[in-house]
Amino acid sequence: MNYVLGLAIGVTMSIQGLFDGVLGKMVGIWTTVLCITVINIVGLIIMYAIKPYRFSVNEIVGSPLYLYLGGGILGLLIMGGLVYVFPRVGACYTTVTVFVGQAIASYMIDRMGLLDMPQRKFDISSIVGFFLIGIGGVLLKGR
Repeated sequence: MNYVLGLAIGVTMSIQGLFDGVLGKMVGIWTTVLCITVINIVGLIIMYAIKPYRFSVNEIVGSPLYLYLGGGILGLLIMGGLVYVFPRVGACYTTVTVFVGQAIASYMIDRMGLLDMPQRKFDISSIVGFFLIGIGGVLLKGR
């Protein structure tokens, strides 16, 4: 089930990138990011109204600030970057390059066990996997 959800998220990200990229060319990158953020906030308010979630201020205050800032700042940069890149290189190549970047970073996070992630050893199958991903990216790019 988690893999199916992951695939669905991937499909949704490509469609979102298309919409955001086209809008970004029309109104600008940061105006698009602002609009997306406002829509996300309104959506969260609606979700909380439909299914209230009780949280404790202590939970928020007790969590490290760098996690909020890191996720927030990186999220902003990711949205802005996708809005910029998508209409310039196309849906397929944007998705492939983002995936390759995610795969490399994710592997390194797991390899080092950052933030209590399970540690993985670097082995030959990892090298082959990255090599195949790279070949796939080149083949998808075409001419």
